[in-house]
Amino acid sequence: MPDLFIEDASAKPDSQALDELAKLRTLTDTLLECSTDGIVVLNRFGQVETLNQVAQSLLGCPLAEALGKSISDIFHAFDPDSGDPIDLSSERFRNPHLSSTRAIIEKPDGSRVTTTFQLKPNANPDKPELSFS
Repeated sequence: MPDLFIEDASAKPDSQALDELAKLRTLTDTLLECSTDGIVVLNRFGQVETLNQVAQSLLGCPLAEALGKSISDIFHAFDPDSGDPIDLSSERFRNPHLSSTRAIIEKPDGSRVTTTFQLKPNANPDKPELSFS
């Protein structure tokens, strides 16, 4: 009969593992802020988990206002050729296999900007990145 391993749920996490996690988080934050692209990290439901300074500036929306909101609540995207709305919270934009998509985005203040965005695969499939350039 195989041995069973039961982990004590009340046990504290290994301090070395916590240190490594903190280092990875710092590295990730640094990479996000050093990028010249606007980067929005979404969860699998299309809700904003974080966005870097470039994205905040481009979208006209500070991180504090964007957290937890649907990407469609942050800005509206339109097809530049037809003018039709693009539903960024749809399943199509939650699957990280898209190539670049041209769009006109409407910021909360009503102004519009032409941009290209790309949904990029992330190590965690529950958190795709939406990158603007």
